[in-house]
Amino acid sequence: MNFEIFDENYYLIQYPWVKTAIESGQFTSGLDHFQKIGMGQQKLTEVSRYFDESYYLANNPDVANGVAGGLIPSGLSHFIQFGYEEGRTNISPSYSEDYYLKRYPDLVAFIQNSTFKSGLQHFLQFGQTENRLATHFFEPEYLQKNPDVNLAVAQGNFKTGFDHYLKVGQFEPSRSAIFMGTNGTDTVQGLGVGTVEITGIPLSLDGTGKRVYERDKNQNPVDQQDTLIGGLGSDQFILGDEGSSFKSWFSSPTTIINLDPTQDTIQLGGLISSHTQWDDGSADLLIRERFAPTVEVVIKDGADFPTNYPIVEWIKSSIVTTIGDFGESFYLHRNPDVLVAVEAGAFSTGLEHYQKFGQFEPSRSTAFMGTQGNDTVTAFGVGEKDIIGVLTEYTYAYRYLSNGENEFDTLIGSEGADNFIFADFYIVGKIPINTIFEFYLGLGEATIRNFNQSQGDTIQLIGQLEDYQISPVGKDLVISKNGDTIVRLEAGADLNLQVIQPPSVGYRSPFTLG
Repeated sequence: MNFEIFDENYYLIQYPWVKTAIESGQFTSGLDHFQKIGMGQQKLTEVSRYFDESYYLANNPDVANGVAGGLIPSGLSHFIQFGYEEGRTNISPSYSEDYYLKRYPDLVAFIQNSTFKSGLQHFLQFGQTENRLATHFFEPEYLQKNPDVNLAVAQGNFKTGFDHYLKVGQFEPSRSAIFMGTNGTDTVQGLGVGTVEITGIPLSLDGTGKRVYERDKNQNPVDQQDTLIGGLGSDQFILGDEGSSFKSWFSSPTTIINLDPTQDTIQLGGLISSHTQWDDGSADLLIRERFAPTVEVVIKDGADFPTNYPIVEWIKSSIVTTIGDFGESFYLHRNPDVLVAVEAGAFSTGLEHYQKFGQFEPSRSTAFMGTQGNDTVTAFGVGEKDIIGVLTEYTYAYRYLSNGENEFDTLIGSEGADNFIFADFYIVGKIPINTIFEFYLGLGEATIRNFNQSQGDTIQLIGQLEDYQISPVGKDLVISKNGDTIVRLEAGADLNLQVIQPPSVGYRSPFTLG
């Protein structure tokens, strides 16, 4: 017999009357009670957070038949007498032999040389007290985010956080969870009706409780071929963080199954603009990094999903470039002293500094940006501000991820000089790239409120003034191109716009009106 599964404290929590019997001298310990009485009874099977009687019987039908036939009192009794030595490891939803050995591959050699019979033996002897993780469910973060669950687990109402999630949490829309992989090939399936994150690499928490993505840089990327499967809730497939994508250019692609574009998202490494969609004529939607030779994501049956310019609309960046409509990365880049203060912990974000100080300082410049939907972008502050209605990223330059098609945005200026951007292009060094961005062509337009020439407000277009028609319509001033309304200046019918910054000679470039 092997009693390594027995957890004295947990047993006494589950059966407090045993503790009373120990105190009265009837038994020397909970284990003493279990060996003399509990093991022979079918009802006293709560001996460990990592043994589940029903689960063991369901995964070992021969044992279930023996219990049903009265040959053995319980699945637990069988495990202690025979199952442990036989290497049966399907004992609980909160332990996966396959995951444990893939998460900690150094243990495989010890099993091969018979130091341990199984990963389960190592887990029971060492792993559970070393806080090693034994399932795809990221238990530490779930308990950290849900102190009520943490308390319920400590009190013995649930075996583990995963036990709570399986029985209760997965059915509560307010509960979030994350399912993770290893540094090998994994199939990771999300579960639950709330927000569920799914990633193919292992996770941990650092000393401050912050999530850490444990990428193995020595892993051969071709050997890692993950499959991530969505569930019923709002799934977030995490394939990268602020540093980069979790895989290299030459990695095998990650396959995503059951992605619902109406509620699910994919988080890729770095900026959205670093990735592009690719149609290979199959039923799948492929995503790859720009200029990379290989596909990084295969979305099964995604070829007919709704997409947007220039990449699918449910792709998310892992780098924070905006907070709401505030241009966080723009502000930190243009105000390096604020960046230093944020990195030192004086402010949590650039936005916090701007709200407390920057908006009142005329020397501070920033930007406000919209999304690929209908937005009301409201600027504030007395310094110079760029105001953009379309989805935009900023890292040393603007990268536009939507073009205003089917967007009806309202852009609201404030004190100080506001520059409303409706067209732009990319420049590398002193050479303009032939990538011109013009917003709100076709169906879609923007409305400007609080345009004030006296404060230096401007409108940025591209090409030549002669390309546009500017005319009053009622109380408003409308700027259109080939009869297509681009922007409407609310209550601006009496404005006389002049070219402030002319376009460069020799190629189509931005110019400003004010």
